[in-house]
Amino acid sequence: MEQLITQFRAMGSPCEFRFYGPRKCILDAAAKRCFDHIQTLEQKYSRYISTSLLQEINQYAATRTVAIDPETYFLLQYSQACFEQSDGLFDITSGVLRKIWHTTMTRLPSEAMRQACMRNIGFEKLNYDSTSIRFAATEMEIDLGGVVKEYAADTALNIAKETGVKAGVINLGGDLCCFGTCPFSNTWQIGIAHPEDHNQAIRQIKLAEGAISTSGNYERFYLVEGKRYSHLMDPRSGWPIQGLISVTVIAPQAVVAGSLSSIAMLHSKPAALTWLYSLGIEFLAIDTDLKCYGDLAPDTRKPAYEEAPLST
Repeated sequence: MEQLITQFRAMGSPCEFRFYGPRKCILDAAAKRCFDHIQTLEQKYSRYISTSLLQEINQYAATRTVAIDPETYFLLQYSQACFEQSDGLFDITSGVLRKIWHTTMTRLPSEAMRQACMRNIGFEKLNYDSTSIRFAATEMEIDLGGVVKEYAADTALNIAKETGVKAGVINLGGDLCCFGTCPFSNTWQIGIAHPEDHNQAIRQIKLAEGAISTSGNYERFYLVEGKRYSHLMDPRSGWPIQGLISVTVIAPQAVVAGSLSSIAMLHSKPAALTWLYSLGIEFLAIDTDLKCYGDLAPDTRKPAYEEAPLST
């Protein structure tokens, strides 16, 4: 069994392929196809690339309809499902809040600034169908960053399988897909990073197949007048959310695991835990006191955990 490990950066994150198969040439071909596919999605949906379809939508959809393809239509439909399932917390139109919440701010946004942003937020202000999209507000924009990376992991996994990879892991910045039988054991060993020490795993997960995703707010925040504010915003109020600091979810697909962990992070702690337990899924939630919840919570009787070869 041949092995290929490829590390690279994409979508603003460190990424890795670990592929196993009968011949090195198959693994090389799969890695190239997967990498090219991920690059194509980044070029298409990045808000940092001026020629992307996403930027074309954001620039022109307030004044005219903009043509979209079936893939974009699917991502919009999935985003709408997340919006509805989260009672409006997962909203791809909320990115305009970056105009008033940013790392160089020295004081809190005024009420007038917040209200001005709020007029351009709301998934219900998107008018789209299978071929086009248009905004109902003049300064709206959308950001598909909450679903594209996970979608890229799922679709790259399918490409790897089609190319002949027998087993492997696709890790796109902590959104992982595992498939096939790990050559070294029956399961893939995945470490969940400790919120206060990323060189240490707070929990090791053994995953036979499927996806695992972690969302957190311990790396990105705003410090205003000595007080720390989360970068996660409630699109219904325009204010930062104070809830859990990390949520990890296991699901059959990365896009599902990612959206569930993201939605949980957008709730207050009590609401997030109630919602996660009601789903009947495997998860690990960590609060600001580093207390862990969920089926994946570590056994606190163990003094330490060995660092895992993969991390999320």
